[in-house]
Amino acid sequence: MHAKPHAMPEPQSLSLWPSLGDAWESTEGPEAGECAAGAARWQLLKGEARTRVLRLEADGFSPLVLKIYAVPSHLAWRTLGMVSRANREFTAMMEAHRRDLAVVRPCYRLEERVAGCLRYGALALEALDSVNLEAELDRPELTADERLRLARLTGDLLGNFHRAGLQWATATPRNLLLKEEGDEPLRAIDMPYATLANTDISGSDEALMDLSCILRMSDGRLAFDGMARQELMRTYCGGDESAARTLDEQVQLQSHLAWKKQRLRRRVRNLLKPAASSRGAGGSYDASSGSYERLSGGAVFLPR
Repeated sequence: MHAKPHAMPEPQSLSLWPSLGDAWESTEGPEAGECAAGAARWQLLKGEARTRVLRLEADGFSPLVLKIYAVPSHLAWRTLGMVSRANREFTAMMEAHRRDLAVVRPCYRLEERVAGCLRYGALALEALDSVNLEAELDRPELTADERLRLARLTGDLLGNFHRAGLQWATATPRNLLLKEEGDEPLRAIDMPYATLANTDISGSDEALMDLSCILRMSDGRLAFDGMARQELMRTYCGGDESAARTLDEQVQLQSHLAWKKQRLRRRVRNLLKPAASSRGAGGSYDASSGSYERLSGGAVFLPR
């Protein structure tokens, strides 16, 4: 009798591009296409001069959202010895996820350097079936009761963040994803300036700034006012009516100048901010164990 051949084990990841530079160049121009792997697909979600956000997917593998930051060659010298923005964002989201906070799960990070100077940095995040909160609040069919529910969800999320010591620093309805299913319908994204302390920061200037920013849409319109704003504050304070009234009086809608000053402070602070590691091509986060491991190569990939 002939022995049956052993089945080959399925690969645990699918390599899409050998480097971030290849990924950047391959996705320049069109809004969608196929990856070098052939069976994998990419879609442009957001494209700017130095930032690109892609959705990556392939049959049999977990879809991801890849955010790539590019550094122009004439400015790369500024990054010598500095931790990349993608690394800082990945580390903040990884630490927040370890604390069971409602953030989109980070999967891995990558960076590409030439003579120690950064050219590209990226982080890969879990792809969720969702809509951002700003789009949901703008929906014409949204009822008053639904708006109050969204205000409660937002207040609960920010309250949990601040009690756990997390300042988001880019809090806005556009950076909250409303999941179609799940026990935690809201998840936060976009955290390049987030910081984590080991103490409750509720009531601090940083916490008040987060609350002020979450009240506005990206175009300056109010996201929550009247009863919705009161409901957000009440939920943030755990149902304490007196504390909610006091907080509501403290939270002022910030001017553009105040926002610019905050942005300058957080950029200076981030120069000394710790990160996962500035060595190697990148690292991956295992959500089940909470462990972080360095990657041996710089290829963009999809996990099984």
